Amino acid sequence: MRKEFCEKDGILITYTNDNVCFEDTKTAESILLSNDGKILHSNFDDKKISSI
Repeated sequence: MRKEFCEKDGILITYTNDNVCFEDTKTAESILLSNDGKILHSNFDDKKISSI
């Protein structure tokens, strides 16, 4: 079950024991990161990902 950490400036942060997700509540773009920093899923465009 995902737990909600917080929402600030339109970004919702949720987490489990294994990962954390940052989601733009206006566009539904999101990135899911494992606890060791690997990108598990992202639907951001390539330009945004390369700047991370």
